[in-house]
Amino acid sequence: MEKRKGTIQYSEAFKRKVVQEYESGASMHSLQRKYGIGGNTTIQKWVRKYGTRPQPGKTESPEEEIRRLKARIAQLEKAVSNLTVEKLVLESTLEVYQEEYGVVYAKKNGRRSSRGRGRKGKGR
Repeated sequence: MEKRKGTIQYSEAFKRKVVQEYESGASMHSLQRKYGIGGNTTIQKWVRKYGTRPQPGKTESPEEEIRRLKARIAQLEKAVSNLTVEKLVLESTLEVYQEEYGVVYAKKNGRRSSRGRGRKGKGR
């Protein structure tokens, strides 16, 4: 959030998070209270812009639905790509740490990482 001349500028990620919570069943009023969002129509505008469900009382043509769903697929593919890059960065960082300090960390499933097992004889 960035404050400018009496108004707050919310990040797109924040807006999408609020919309996702709304679409998962939270009320607009509860989200306003939870995040301190002012204005009676702020979240409604975000839902219209970032929402994935059609608005009540608004019917979509098949072409609009296809366009909306294609946009959602593109959005999800971008999110998967970003998460994949983030995962690779974290794994690389862990590998460097393991090589530097000779410590081997097990994955959550109990198996050791197949990458960068560290220096022999240390941390095992």
